[in-house]
Amino acid sequence: MAFEEKIPVAAVVGPTATGKTELGIRLCQRLGGEIVSCDSMQIYQGLPIGTAQPTSEELAAVPHHLIGFLPVEQPFSVSDYVDQASKVIHEIHNRGKLPVLVGGTGLYARALLRGFSFEEKGRDEALRQRLFQEAEK
Repeated sequence: MAFEEKIPVAAVVGPTATGKTELGIRLCQRLGGEIVSCDSMQIYQGLPIGTAQPTSEELAAVPHHLIGFLPVEQPFSVSDYVDQASKVIHEIHNRGKLPVLVGGTGLYARALLRGFSFEEKGRDEALRQRLFQEAEK
């Protein structure tokens, strides 16, 4: 999904266990923002501990988006993330709030913020199987 309008976005990104969620919440509270998760695993339902999803208290502190919304068995690519996050960012902006990107998946952040483009060719199952077989050898 391509958008022409440039929207201000704050970003709190970095390695695991560095306090990104806490900082993101504080920024949102101070600047009137909403968090857009930028974590490739927190998108999945039913994995709150293994993915360090925000606690119920953290989720209640400010609005959070793109957390625990997808069944574990459903594939989700960086292209899917850019599409979903772009939509959410525009919705937040249209409400007069600041989108605050919070998470540790650098590829997701770079693709979203730098406007990477992806061709929609889909998965090549034959190639995947061949590579899995080579890896097993």
